[in-house]
Amino acid sequence: MDLLRTLIAFCTLLHQLLPAAAFNYSAESSTLMRLPERHTYTKVLQTHSSGRATTATANGVRRAGIDSNLHKYAVQRLLSGHFHTGVAYNVSLPPSLQGVRCQVMRLRAGSLHRRGLSFNDFLIPKGARVHTGGPFVLMVYKSIPLSLTALLYTLPPGYTLISPILGLLVYTSLTPTAFNASSVEKSLTDMPPISITIPIDESSVHSQDGPLCAFFDINGVLSLSSLSSPPSTCSSATLMDMALVLSSSSSSPPPPSNYTSNGPPSSKPRKAAPAKAWRVALIAVLASFCGLAVMGATIMVGFRVLHKRHVAKMVKEPTDQQETLQTSVIGHTRAPTAASVRTKPTLETESLKT
Repeated sequence: MDLLRTLIAFCTLLHQLLPAAAFNYSAESSTLMRLPERHTYTKVLQTHSSGRATTATANGVRRAGIDSNLHKYAVQRLLSGHFHTGVAYNVSLPPSLQGVRCQVMRLRAGSLHRRGLSFNDFLIPKGARVHTGGPFVLMVYKSIPLSLTALLYTLPPGYTLISPILGLLVYTSLTPTAFNASSVEKSLTDMPPISITIPIDESSVHSQDGPLCAFFDINGVLSLSSLSSPPSTCSSATLMDMALVLSSSSSSPPPPSNYTSNGPPSSKPRKAAPAKAWRVALIAVLASFCGLAVMGATIMVGFRVLHKRHVAKMVKEPTDQQETLQTSVIGHTRAPTAASVRTKPTLETESLKT
């Protein structure tokens, strides 16, 4: 009996400690959840299985294998010869990764924080910072073609990938065996998120709802969100593998009533920038008034200078060019006078007398 009680207690404890919560064991195969709406709606896939690894875990394992190989060959490319900081270099890959495009770039973490980064399809805004042990950070860009995406990620029923999978990995070490990817964090909470423009053939989109942004985190967990800017621009608060998917149905099942989860990292809503139009208008008006005031003062000073020069010129004229008037005493005052007749007239009739 004691052995039976011990066995029952051990089974109960084992049932509580099993990674059922971590792997979300359930009778359902897969459920599509909808998070509360913000500026865009977000749907998070939670895959469940019984007695085997979940789809998300399988996605994460496959991604870890590809990322580690890309990191190894990227570091070998930099160490094979002289390279410049801030320059992207193509990485040669083995036949097993044929079709995958990979580029590597080393840059200073301070430069990334001050200037941001535009690397192929990724646009990281100013203010992004990476926790590194040194001044440099290693960026590895990957683009997995559509023909190979099925070998990397498994999507839930009803969704289809319509674009290549893009990823930008951040490393803090040049050691080929050190696989220590870290996410780019933001020093400002109101900073715009990372923008990714995913190449897509618009003729392949036949759904009225349009494509959705698919994000795969480092564990292979999938989250979906609407486009931040049509036709193929997505935004995210963290660096993840990204692609565009198409839904075969416009409706999705409602979330269960007992679902409580914050979901994986998703794109933060872009906060509305404060209106600065009135500030610009006020500055323009003040600048116009200041310009008019300076112009008026300049004109007035110019007129005064010209007037003073004219008066000084009149004073300095020689006196021999002026006519001297006679003076006479009138009462007790001497005043200038002129002769009553200054020019003796000549009568026209005098010529007739001769």
